[in-house]
Amino acid sequence: MENGTTIPRRDFLTKSTLAMSALALPTKVFSKEEDEKINQAAEVKIRRLSWAGIQIEYDGVSLFVDPWVDTDIWDGKWKLPVIDPKPQTETNHVAITHAHNDHWDPKAINAIYGTKRASIFCGPKTAPALASFNLPAIRVSELWEPWLFSSGKFTLIAIPAQDYSAIEQVSWVIKVGGKTIYHGGDSMWHGHFHKVSNAYGPFDIVFLPINGADLLVLQPNSHICASLDPIQATAAAKVLRAGLVVPIHYGMEDPVYYLEYPNAEKVFIEECKRREVKLEIVEPGNWVSWKANK
Repeated sequence: MENGTTIPRRDFLTKSTLAMSALALPTKVFSKEEDEKINQAAEVKIRRLSWAGIQIEYDGVSLFVDPWVDTDIWDGKWKLPVIDPKPQTETNHVAITHAHNDHWDPKAINAIYGTKRASIFCGPKTAPALASFNLPAIRVSELWEPWLFSSGKFTLIAIPAQDYSAIEQVSWVIKVGGKTIYHGGDSMWHGHFHKVSNAYGPFDIVFLPINGADLLVLQPNSHICASLDPIQATAAAKVLRAGLVVPIHYGMEDPVYYLEYPNAEKVFIEECKRREVKLEIVEPGNWVSWKANK
């Protein structure tokens, strides 16, 4: 984004220069006993949105992670349906993994809030990119520091992640309804998966990118995947001790500058089967739901 206008993604990718966040140690590990104190009557529902976005709904509150609708950034290459992130709850919050414009989308955030106001959670170095827009209150999330909001119904923790461009990227651990959820943005493989698993795992459900993007726009080109590929995503799910893994961030490519890992979904299914990782393919717009832990 420049002066509130949309930048085509191929240009945007070349302008990401922020530094990566510093490392930190976990400040809180949640016990089974703490989880069981959560309201057990409500249902935790998760809707997959377009691209990397998800919506978590619980007891009258929604948390949207990386909601996105602005297809203009793809220079006309996006051919898939776009899911309207319009919430069904009165209280709504947003968490952003990083400031790339397929994860940070003011159009989507405005569609969620309308005239209502709540909070946008992001990392410290992402906050300035969000601050110039007339949007809800920005809540800076330091790594490993838990945010409790909506009367403690949700707990949100920013954890380290790695971006190909070296801008700040976080992943999110979300505690809600006695469930533990992980959202990986478009992170590459990094060394924090074991630490996160030890601090907060096992996870009931993890959402991981699988498209293993090869960004031809970056020159000289390394041809190293700019996000988890299907094999790496399966390994991450295994390390995180995921009860269920749902693939996100795949299904779009441009042969000129943005290549997806060949047959990403098929390879991911085969690899999960080989490594005995339970997966579910959730089409954008569809929901995953289960009762809160008892």
